[in-house]
Amino acid sequence: MTQGHRVIIIGAGILGLASAYHLLKSQAGLDLLVVERLAASGRGDTARSAAAFRDMFSSPVNRQLSQGSIAFYESLEKDSHRIGLKKIGYLWLKTAGQMAKWRQALAHMADAGVAFRTLEVKELTARLPELRPIDLSQGIFGLNCGLLDPARLTRFYEQEVLKREFEVGNLYINRGITGARVGVQPFGGFKMSGSNAKAGGPDYVRLFMEMKTVAEKL
Repeated sequence: MTQGHRVIIIGAGILGLASAYHLLKSQAGLDLLVVERLAASGRGDTARSAAAFRDMFSSPVNRQLSQGSIAFYESLEKDSHRIGLKKIGYLWLKTAGQMAKWRQALAHMADAGVAFRTLEVKELTARLPELRPIDLSQGIFGLNCGLLDPARLTRFYEQEVLKREFEVGNLYINRGITGARVGVQPFGGFKMSGSNAKAGGPDYVRLFMEMKTVAEKL
């Protein structure tokens, strides 16, 4: 790892790469380094994420953050960056007591432009025949909510950051870096250290193949 970076980000998941992307976009030429302990980006919590998004929050700050994120995801899809964005909605089921507590928050959300519908029990059971409406009063269905593909979003951030000459290294945890043999085991990361096939290099895939010679008689 080189020395003297202005910014160091630990972890190359969606949060780490998104932070790197927006920092580099706002500060061209920023000396920034991201380190990741796994073999590739997006392999940790990002890979295990359901990647659901919603804009229904009672907190104004959370609402603004989520609405800004959703607008950004929509702009990516519009610019042909396919991140698997699907607005399938988000459903909350509430008792009468819970609805009474939610009414003021729902009014604030409506004033802030959050799109949602209030569903009565009859409509809920018609749409969800297996639903058992015990103590159920109403449902709240967020319209501007859904899912995306975390792997595709990670790939977008990684590609965009790399375009800005972003340095990526490997972080070795709980073992010495001398365990990797130069010229034998491929290193990933900045400048592809080592003298053999490099992680991500054009000949790296050959390490995972069994090479055979095939001859045909003409």
